[in-house]
Amino acid sequence: MRALFTTGGLIGIFCEEPTHFGRGRAVGLVDLPIQRSSVTNLPIGQSSSIRGMLRSFLVLNGKKELAESVFGSEPGEVETRAGHVDISDAKLLLMAVRSVVGLFCWLTCPTCLNDLCRALIRVKEVTDKSLSNLHLPKELLESLEEILKKQVPKGGALVPRNSENVIEIHGKLVLLDGEIELEAKSDENVNALAEPLSNFVVPAEGYLKNVFKRRFAIVEDDVFKFATERGLEVATRIRTNYETKTVERGGLWSEEYLPAFSFLFSEVYFHRRVPTEEGEVEADEFRKFMEFIDSKRVFVGGKEGVGKGLVYLKAYYERDTA
Repeated sequence: MRALFTTGGLIGIFCEEPTHFGRGRAVGLVDLPIQRSSVTNLPIGQSSSIRGMLRSFLVLNGKKELAESVFGSEPGEVETRAGHVDISDAKLLLMAVRSVVGLFCWLTCPTCLNDLCRALIRVKEVTDKSLSNLHLPKELLESLEEILKKQVPKGGALVPRNSENVIEIHGKLVLLDGEIELEAKSDENVNALAEPLSNFVVPAEGYLKNVFKRRFAIVEDDVFKFATERGLEVATRIRTNYETKTVERGGLWSEEYLPAFSFLFSEVYFHRRVPTEEGEVEADEFRKFMEFIDSKRVFVGGKEGVGKGLVYLKAYYERDTA
């Protein structure tokens, strides 16, 4: 990959409000479902959605020139320049699921952890830098590799020693009002992972970061998939006729949302358009782009009018060429 790209990084997406990565109308229980992977059926944010969100954020904040430098000419315009950033689909790493005790639990599974592990390896390979040089927790990759050697027990969950989600009487993790009931098994490797993972996932120091280390669990892939099917927020909305104060014909629909506190990540890579001296200038534009979106709050999904779609972005990238 080093031959394909000059540098790269990760963008963390922390959902501060329920978030809708929409895919349009569908025939089913929910009229407007969220985007899902065709392979795993897990929720994702398609790369076009992430790209559009970031481009819009730059333009609305007076950075149209930077947006065109990074993403290329505006859609519909005569192509005057090509983009030089490749953005992957945003993959779900953690989903907040309501718990019988501890209020809610951040759930993940081996497949999602492996996705992050592979992404870290790719970014490290492309940048030829250590994770700490990319401002990533240096223990994160090592902790992921260790936990992936573990087998999640059938019908069980791996939890930290001091988990707040385990019912002490019988040592079970009960989620979604009893739809998921698992035998909790505390594991030192979960504690070792929780610390760097909290630094990667949670936006800032304080309450949420401390809570994360005690409300985190790793479950089987199938259990996690079930949670992403049953644990999403579904809102029913109506459109009324202002004169009659009644629901308009066809004005009743339902929308699906990823719960607040869920976390996704996307890989982003820079490639030079042409191998000229302009390459370094373009690389500087990439770093300016990553710097500008770092630690920013943006809306995604077009539902900001009803308080949905607020996410916090964290950019992990090579700060300079030294």
